[in-house]
Amino acid sequence: MRKIKGACGIWGNCTIPQEKIEIFKQQIKKQLLEKIEQRCNDFFVIFTNQADMLFMDVALELQKEYQITIRILIPFFKWMDTLSENERQKREKYLCLIDEPCCFCADKAYHDIMSICSCSLVDYCDNLLIICDGQPNDATVGMITLAEFLDYKTEYIRL
Repeated sequence: MRKIKGACGIWGNCTIPQEKIEIFKQQIKKQLLEKIEQRCNDFFVIFTNQADMLFMDVALELQKEYQITIRILIPFFKWMDTLSENERQKREKYLCLIDEPCCFCADKAYHDIMSICSCSLVDYCDNLLIICDGQPNDATVGMITLAEFLDYKTEYIRL
């Protein structure tokens, strides 16, 4: 797969408190509608944490009304096997609901897998939407730094 002009990368490496899920979903929906209005219809999301599942819920809902493409990047080949049964089932459901095949950032787990994921995401996209709650974790700071270095248009959804 190659970089798609205008494609938006979704970085959501954070856990959202249960009481803030609906607020985050509304913020994600608002941001995605703005992207769609700007003719950004291609989205790449890395499966890393709970925030990417919120993105998927919203994006799949919007896909019913708008012509958008959702592509999933998985951190490494056996990553799904590292998840709890419940989480694996949710993510497998998402994989079944999209038309595009998923891609893997790496063939196996590495100690710096999130850095590898960051590089993979910018290989496919030319702008980013970063979902974070409060203080970004180290991996998210690394993603922000990489985006700034590459002069990517970066937008944020924060509480």
